[in-house]
Amino acid sequence: MLTWLGPLLVVGGFLAYFAAAMNLALFQRVPWPFLLVMGAGLVLSIRQLVRGPSLGRGAGVLASIAFFAVGAWYLFGYSMYGAREDRPNVGDPFPPFALATSDGGTFRLEDGRGRYLMLLFYRGDW
Repeated sequence: MLTWLGPLLVVGGFLAYFAAAMNLALFQRVPWPFLLVMGAGLVLSIRQLVRGPSLGRGAGVLASIAFFAVGAWYLFGYSMYGAREDRPNVGDPFPPFALATSDGGTFRLEDGRGRYLMLLFYRGDW
C-alpha cells in the first residue's frame, strides 16, 4: 500500500498547485509548498525502495521521479505567474516604436497620435 503513496503525493502536490492557482487565485513566483509535497513523495518512494527492494517499489520510484521531473519542469518553466517589474501598469503611456509596414513604409506610433488605433500583438510565425 505504501508503495504507491509516494507517486500519489507527487501527483497530488502538482494537482494541488492547479487547485490553489485556479480556484483560490494563489499565485506564487516559485510555488515552494507544492514542490515540498512533491519532493516528500519522491523521498518517501526512495525510502520504501531502500527499506525493502522489490519490483513494485522500483516502479514506484521511477514513477515518482518521472512525475517529479515533469512537475518541476512545468512549475519552473511555465507557471511563473508572479508580478514582473518590466510590465507596464494600467494607464501608463504606450512606449514609442517604429515598425515596417506591408507596403514597404514605416509606421511610427507618433504618426497615429490623436487617432484611434488598434494594436494587435500575437505570438506566432508566418
